[in-house]
Amino acid sequence: MATSKEEKIPSKSKALVVAAIDFGTMYSGYAFSLTQDWKKTYTYTWYGGNAPSNKNPTVLLLDSNEEFVAFGYDAEDQYSKLTAKKVHEDYYYFQRFKMILHQDLGVKKNILCTDELGKKLPASMVFAHCIRHLKDHLLTEINKSIPGISTEEVDYILTVPAIWGERAKRFMREAAKEVREGSS
Repeated sequence: MATSKEEKIPSKSKALVVAAIDFGTMYSGYAFSLTQDWKKTYTYTWYGGNAPSNKNPTVLLLDSNEEFVAFGYDAEDQYSKLTAKKVHEDYYYFQRFKMILHQDLGVKKNILCTDELGKKLPASMVFAHCIRHLKDHLLTEINKSIPGISTEEVDYILTVPAIWGERAKRFMREAAKEVREGSS
């Protein structure tokens, strides 16, 4: 039960919005709060699979030029259609790739992710595409409630498993930094 003292605690953030991105092994999602009403948390509901969910599959689809095509349920659906047309071999389809970072001793800047067909791309690129998509999706959703808000007005938090070692955590920081520096 909240006391009146707890209810008066102001947010420490100077940004308008604080957002957390949960980049998971199987599913990813995000939540955000307005700093002036930080006790109220907002999430997005994805529709795919059997039921609505606050999480989206951590699945990435890139084209032959290594450009973003889709993420999550949308990536699964598009890849399924490409497979049915037998044109999927020109694409990169990544899923269940996050755990390569759990093996901390092997985490190096040039580590590679392997897609469903055995094709490899730099893990930094794969992770950055996913983080960028989640950040952009989040910002689009925030703008529906607060038109005109920019990414500079949002404090982002990227969750990482507590069991990860320093190399894996540093890798995620670098991927997030790549996304931030690539933002307009």
